[in-house]
Amino acid sequence: MRLNILFLLAFTAPAFMLDTIDPFLRGPHDVDFTSIKPEIFGELDHHLDVFTPRSPGMFPVIMFFPGLACAVPARAYSNILEHMASWGYTVIGPWSRSMNPITTYKAKWVEPVLHWARTHLNQDDVKTSLGIHPEMMFDFDSIYLGAQSSGAHVAVEYLKISTDCTPIKAMFLMSPVDGVDPYGIVHDYCITPGTCLNFETPTLILAGGLDSLPGVDNMGGMWPPCAPEELANDRFYEALTGPVVMINTTAYGHMDCVDQDMLDLMETFHICKTDPTSPKDSYKRYVAGVVLAFLKFLGDGECALGTCLEDARSGIEATFQSKGAVTQQCGKTGCIWQDGPFPV
Repeated sequence: MRLNILFLLAFTAPAFMLDTIDPFLRGPHDVDFTSIKPEIFGELDHHLDVFTPRSPGMFPVIMFFPGLACAVPARAYSNILEHMASWGYTVIGPWSRSMNPITTYKAKWVEPVLHWARTHLNQDDVKTSLGIHPEMMFDFDSIYLGAQSSGAHVAVEYLKISTDCTPIKAMFLMSPVDGVDPYGIVHDYCITPGTCLNFETPTLILAGGLDSLPGVDNMGGMWPPCAPEELANDRFYEALTGPVVMINTTAYGHMDCVDQDMLDLMETFHICKTDPTSPKDSYKRYVAGVVLAFLKFLGDGECALGTCLEDARSGIEATFQSKGAVTQQCGKTGCIWQDGPFPV
């Protein structure tokens, strides 16, 4: 996979080329958070962690699928998701600890959850009960999909079965993983190597250089990595067509994007590989800023924000790959679905 030189030139220009927007800093909006519980006798069967700007206006929706088959609460990524909401996005993070992972990966539950959100979240009485700004509106005609780890399986599978993906504008995947378990015992995948997916939407993949290393490396391979190389980042990059960018943050691991309390738990049990000396706050700020730069480059036509995708001030080392004429995508979003894979 060849590095797109034009992409690097467009996306590594000096910071002085920016106008007034710096996506690595907190945005102009205060942020409200609420968590909605599943309905015992109703339609909603997932928790929804919701981040919203505390401002009037119509704001695009980020539908964020967390890791561990959406069993991790989306609020475990609050450092990143609050940052995004502060720049004028609403974030809806569905999660459940009671769902069968295989059922979760089929992604048939996603549309009912979205239907519930469309039906209820813009109602005045619902917003009042949830503490959401009364003049803040969710724009369900502009949806960005986001995911981390195996949540990416859900995002991709949802698009595979969505015969009309018109509301989807773009997607970002943080250390995406295919499959059900890291040992590969259960063969349930959203991607078939050598075959492209049946949809196209601009996609950013944020890989971690430590993703494919086990949390415990002295067990002779008995302890698997959280993102096995054959099931993770490159697998998604190669299966996606259209405009795709992959950024590999070489010194960071699979779960370094979560909030510190969960990361401390991961480090205690050595679940995923991490470098305890690497600055995690800087990394999360980098991840949020890169995603925001990508979304605003596409959705808002903020072409200068392309310069932020490599931010020298952050000190985060990264390598880049791209395909599908990403440099020509400024101000262009959308999703194309077809009944069968796109050609390679």
